[in-house]
Formats: sequence, C-alpha cells, structure tokens
Amino acid sequence: MYNYIDIQMNILTPITKWKAEYLTMTEGLFSQKLDQTIKSGERLELTPDQILTNEMLAAVVIPKMNILKASSIHGSLRTDSIKCFMDHGGIGTNTAYVNLHQSIREFCLKHGLPFYEPGTGIGHILLTELGAVSPGDVIMGTDSHTTTHGALNTFSQGIGGSDLLEILITGKTWLTVPPAIHINLKGKLQGYSSAKDLALSLLKKFGLDFAVGHSVEFTCPLDFSIASRQTMANMVAELGATSGIFPFDPTLEQFLTQLQLERIPRPVTMGSEAIYEREEICDLTTVIPLVAKPHRPNNVVPAC
Repeated sequence: MYNYIDIQMNILTPITKWKAEYLTMTEGLFSQKLDQTIKSGERLELTPDQILTNEMLAAVVIPKMNILKASSIHGSLRTDSIKCFMDHGGIGTNTAYVNLHQSIREFCLKHGLPFYEPGTGIGHILLTELGAVSPGDVIMGTDSHTTTHGALNTFSQGIGGSDLLEILITGKTWLTVPPAIHINLKGKLQGYSSAKDLALSLLKKFGLDFAVGHSVEFTCPLDFSIASRQTMANMVAELGATSGIFPFDPTLEQFLTQLQLERIPRPVTMGSEAIYEREEICDLTTVIPLVAKPHRPNNVVPAC
C-alpha cells in the first residue's frame, strides 16, 4: 500500500514525451499506460489495473468457465486486482439466491479473490475507500456504472460477463480508445441543487444517446467535491458514455491523502491543444432541483 503523502513528489512531473499538449485525458492516460502516443480510434490490447465484479460472476462467468474447463485464472493477473462485491441483490432471501452467493464465495476462495459480503457496501464506493483506485488507472467492472471511478482521474468502463471471462482466462482484453467530449462546469451549485440535479439537467438537455461511444471529460471548479464528481462520473452512463473522467487537481490531491493506495498514482491532464468532438459549457448557478419520472432517466421535470 502507498501513502499518497510519501509518494506525491514522484508523480507530479509533467508528462511531455507523448506530446501531451495535443492529447485528451483519455488519450494521455492510454499513452502513459502503453508508453507510446495513443489517439482515439486505436484498438488496444491491455490488462486493466483493477477489475470489480458482482453477482455477474455466478450468472455468466462461473458457468462459462466450467463449460470451458478453465480451472484457474490467468497467471499474469494479481488476485488482489479482481474484487467481488455482492451489492446488487442484498442478502439472499430464497434458496436460489443463497446458492448463487455460495457459488461466488467458493469461486473467490478457490482463486484467492477478495470477496465482500452482502451488506458491506456499494462496490463503487468501497473500491475507492479500499485504496484500489489511483489516478491514471484503467478500471473495468461488470456494471455500467463502473464509470464512477473516473472521478479519480481514471479511465473506467463497464463490461459484460463475457468480457470478464476473457480477462480471467487470457489476462487481457481489447478496447477501442473513444473520442472525447469536453464539458466545462463553471460557477457554483446554488441552494439545494446537487450534482444529481446537474446530471439530470444534462440528460434533459442532451438525451440518452449524447455520448454513445465517447469518453466525457470534465473540467470543474476546485470546490466541486469528490462526491459530486463521483455522481457525475456515475451518471455519464445514462448519457451513453463509455467513460467519464475528471481532472487531477488540488481537490483530488487532498482527497488522496486520506487513502492508502494499492498503486502509485499516474495522473493525466487535458492537453491545451487537445481536439474534442464536441465541447459544452455548463453554468452551475442555473441548475435547479430536478427529478426523473418513469420510465426514462431523461424524462426530467422540476422537483417542485
């Protein structure tokens, strides 16, 4: 584990070797990870820094591993880089669900994977609290809201059970580096308005397919809290985005001092000459309390 205060002087050297001034945060992150200039549209093979999973293990992965007679996970994977959180169905209330949980317990025990019982907490929040999310990481999880971890300057993407199966068996996966959309958040939320209201306002304005196949990269004021960033990064999934990324700034740096990190942070910044497919400015002072009515998250109306 790494104490951020002890290592921070080693991670703040600006990255220049890949002409970072021309790269989006997404491109810069993959350039750093693969040690070469990477641009949107390129197809990459890589190993995620952190994987999180849930009940999807029993629904898809375990049965398929049995069919394939795969008795172990790939030797290149660190077992502590694959964490399983039982956070979707709660404590088992019928025989089928109890058996599902037990099959996951047995799988995690067999392969030495960290397992978190029902009631421990929501995996996306626990992963951060455990120090398993570091700036510059590539994180993948069997949940569309894995994008949440982009709040900590990571590329975080939801994947399916078959994608996880591929990683467990081969140690790697493929992805296409997405083009980016830049949303510049300005001002300060007023009154009872929150980041959830901001997310709903974007859904109302832009719709559910606004960011399909894209990474949404945010810039924001320093007083835009980490919890607010987590909310926004979480909700980009509703906009159709592959990922959502917030910058590394003093607010995030201060937050990291509270954690014991599993990996050394490798923060990325937005290049001054980066090319975005679309850029939007959002005035936070205009956001009002909102609710989404059934049956679509963009069916948004004022809360009162």
